[in-house]
Amino acid sequence: MEIYLIRHTSVDIPAGYAYGQTDVPLRATFEEEAEKVKQNLTNLVFEKVWSSPLSRCIRLASFCGYPDATKEERIKEISFGEWEMKSWEELSADPRAENWFADWLHIPAPGGESLTQQYNRVSSFLDEVRNSHYQKVCV
Repeated sequence: MEIYLIRHTSVDIPAGYAYGQTDVPLRATFEEEAEKVKQNLTNLVFEKVWSSPLSRCIRLASFCGYPDATKEERIKEISFGEWEMKSWEELSADPRAENWFADWLHIPAPGGESLTQQYNRVSSFLDEVRNSHYQKVCV
């Protein structure tokens, strides 16, 4: 089985923010960046294409010729919960952040998830894909 993984193009928010699952806008360079992705996919035929339901991913999938990509919640980025759209500077002032910074692999953000939880979520999806009948897919 071949699994092609594609990440969304650049987002239009200041550097240093925990945006995670927030549906943030894309930069004005979207079409230029997306065209490069599309060119890399030109000679590939996928039996199935999945996308995160976030607009930054759906927009890229559509641009690349996959407007009907299956939306899959489990492949969203990590959830920062209450910390979504906060700067890392703001987070460092939150007393709860000290524990999270010390062990973000296992400690979830308030109202969010740990990296281990995200890993398990994405892994469950990829296990299903791997055990499917498809031979060439794109995520």
